[in-house]
Amino acid sequence: MNHTRALPATIPTVDISQALEHERLMLEHVVTGKAENALSIWSAEQSLVVPKRLCSNSKFAVAAEKSRQNGWPVSIRNTGGDATPQGKGILNVSYAYALDSRPSIEAAYLDLCRPIADFIASLGHKPEYRCVPNAFCDGKFNVGSQGRKIAGTAQRWAIGKNKQKSSVLFAHALILVNADIEKGTYAINSLYKDCSRPERVEPHAHINIADLYPPAKTDSLCYELATFLHQRYSLLLSAQL
Repeated sequence: MNHTRALPATIPTVDISQALEHERLMLEHVVTGKAENALSIWSAEQSLVVPKRLCSNSKFAVAAEKSRQNGWPVSIRNTGGDATPQGKGILNVSYAYALDSRPSIEAAYLDLCRPIADFIASLGHKPEYRCVPNAFCDGKFNVGSQGRKIAGTAQRWAIGKNKQKSSVLFAHALILVNADIEKGTYAINSLYKDCSRPERVEPHAHINIADLYPPAKTDSLCYELATFLHQRYSLLLSAQL
């Protein structure tokens, strides 16, 4: 059974805790065989998301409460990486599917990154897959342009109960469309400072897709991007059936 849904008329904005729970259920449904795949495109209310390991910091609880009071509630995810912002102007893509053999980590990441890169290329800009020093949650498979980060990506694997398709991939991309990068990076740095962590992220290490787009058309940009990605990722999932 295919649980990929049609793209709604408007991109839903949800509480981040609801989004993380929805992602957990997406993966669970594919692992248990209730669905062969799942795809979700969404935005979240303003917040920070941090990996579980940060909870071991002795100052985390106080720092998270201070962040909440400043308008940036903190949620915890079970995967790795580091702190990321959520909020207006940020688009998320999550998908999961079962397959009979596990591809290389790089191949799975390229499947996730390529549609985002192709959209950047369609705007007349050269996309890049690269680490970006001083970017939040930096990684080898950032998607960016002009040496700056546009999208962060992550993947995890699970063992499915379907013997013919025993590998399950979950993938997620966070895309800066028209976000307030200054505020997001400031919120992350404040959390790090309050946790006595030395690292800092820099606004100039990031760029919005809107900065690559004709200004007169930015109002429709988020939905145009969502439509493009929904079509491309739906084709990817269909190819796995």
